[in-house]
Amino acid sequence: MDERREKSARLRKVLARYREIEEQLRLSNGELAHRLKNILSVVQAVTLQTLRQADDVRAARTAIGDRLAAIGKATDLLSAASWESAGLEQLARSTLSAHCANCHQIHIVGPDLVIPPQQSMALALALHELATNATKYGALGVDGGRVELHWQIDEQARPPRFRLEWREHGGPPVTAPARTGFGTTLIDRSLKSYFRGTVRLDYAPEGFRFELDAPLPGLA
Repeated sequence: MDERREKSARLRKVLARYREIEEQLRLSNGELAHRLKNILSVVQAVTLQTLRQADDVRAARTAIGDRLAAIGKATDLLSAASWESAGLEQLARSTLSAHCANCHQIHIVGPDLVIPPQQSMALALALHELATNATKYGALGVDGGRVELHWQIDEQARPPRFRLEWREHGGPPVTAPARTGFGTTLIDRSLKSYFRGTVRLDYAPEGFRFELDAPLPGLA
């Protein structure tokens, strides 16, 4: 009788564990489907917006490929971290590696900080656009030009604030663009939306400057 009870108890434990694993898999599949839907939405938005603003098919194809590659790099980092978050420094270096011919011109400094998935994707695309524009028109397109990318946490603010800055030095004289391009639209709208913060684009003649100021809760 005791042996039969022990077997019955072990069987109940096995069944309970099976149900627990089954529930975990169900939740994981639901979360994976949600994340995949989000990524596809980003890809669709990037593709459509690029096609609308491209001058020709070849330029559109190149721009879409580069932007999807930036999304892919962010996705790789998030996948390695089980889609929990991405380290900001690793995200920045991975995204900017596409511009590695100019990597020695990019100086990255900031404290350890992890970024949730949606913010990671938006920031990766923004950094890609900043580097692309800097290579075409700014400091990364000339010898001696440089970019400073740094961020900090303002612990004195209530609530604490996350502040990131991209500043270009030594490039050609800067002029504001005649029309709002995809990069400017993406940087302004997506970062404001996902970070719930403020964005500033400064086309000072001595060097372009971008600033993001956002509340820290939800990031660290």
